[in-house]
Amino acid sequence: MTEIAGNHRIEITRVFSARPEKVFAAWTDPQALTSWLCPFGNRLQVEKLDLRPGGRYAMRMQGADGRDNLITGEYLVVDPPTCLEFTWSVEFLRAGADRSQEQKNSRVRIDLASDGAGTRLTLTHDRFSTKSAAADHRHGWEDCLEKLSAVTATNS
Repeated sequence: MTEIAGNHRIEITRVFSARPEKVFAAWTDPQALTSWLCPFGNRLQVEKLDLRPGGRYAMRMQGADGRDNLITGEYLVVDPPTCLEFTWSVEFLRAGADRSQEQKNSRVRIDLASDGAGTRLTLTHDRFSTKSAAADHRHGWEDCLEKLSAVTATNS
């Protein structure tokens, strides 16, 4: 984790067996997203996905512990199959939740490059307000990328 002028960020790099087009499609197809874009034990429902620069998205993540979160943002860059960048805001929907841990307008960038017969993915998530928010998201992204690897490996 790197700190830059009070900004907390994470960067994760993984290599997938699938081609960049398939990995990119998994980030942009609502049905595909529900199968991997949530940590283990959670479920995801895509409520809106307007895939274009300036377009908005909304997803509801349902935790195994009964906590629901609303994840919303705006697409900043949509460049198939090499780059996807979007803002990321998390709102806790449960009454009495600690609102200080909500994440507002952080930024996620996905860079994809051919790597032999597969794809090297670099995920950068920055503009975290706290170290603990960055650490929590790192754990979540690690789970998601493990699931993405399995989803994209089928019928590569």
